[in-house]
Amino acid sequence: MSVFFDIAKVAAVACAALVMGTPNGTSQSTLLPPPAAAQDAPVSTGPAAEQRAFDTAKATGTVESWNGFLAQFPGGFYASVARAEIQKLKARQTGPASGESAGSALTPARSVPCGDVPSLQSPVSEAAATLKFVNASDGLRVVFWIDYAGDRKEYARVAPGGELAQQTFQDHVWLVQTELGHCVGVFLAGKGTTVANLGAPDPGNR
Repeated sequence: MSVFFDIAKVAAVACAALVMGTPNGTSQSTLLPPPAAAQDAPVSTGPAAEQRAFDTAKATGTVESWNGFLAQFPGGFYASVARAEIQKLKARQTGPASGESAGSALTPARSVPCGDVPSLQSPVSEAAATLKFVNASDGLRVVFWIDYAGDRKEYARVAPGGELAQQTFQDHVWLVQTELGHCVGVFLAGKGTTVANLGAPDPGNR
C-alpha cells in the first residue's frame, strides 16, 4: 500500500510541475500544439454568385463597386457590362473636355451668303477654334480656307456621310463647294467648337 501511495504522490508532483511551470521557474508556453488555422471559406464563382455580385454592384452604382465586381469576375458574363458602366460613371465625373460647355459641340457655325465670297477674307486671330464639317449629303464636299488676302486654299474633302474636325481660328472664313465648284455654304468659325452642316447645295448658289 505504501508503494502505491508513493507512486501516486510522485505523479501528483509531476502534474503540478507541468501546470505551474518548469523546475527552474520559467513558464511553459503550452503543452498542446495550437489548433490548426481555420481554412478560408472557398469563394463561390458560379453563375449564381456572379448574378448576386452584379446585382449588388448595380444597386451601389459606383466605380468602386464595379471594380470590385470585375476583380472577382474579370471574365464573367457581365464583365463587359461592368466595364461600360465604369466608363459612363467616369465620363460623368470628368464632364466636358477642354473647358467647353456641354452644348458647344452642337453650336452651329455662323454662315454668310455665297455671293459675299469675293469680298471675304480671314482676319488675324489668335483665338484657336474648331470648325466641324458634317456632310449629310450624298455628294463629295470640298473645303477651302479663305486666307488673309481673300484667296481660296483647298484644305480637305469630305466624303458623303463623313465628318471633318478642322483646327482653325475664331472668325476665319471657310468655303464649301461641290466637286463641280458649286457653292454649298460659307462658314465663320465661332468660339470653341462649332458645326457646319453640309447638306445638298442650294440651287440658287449654282
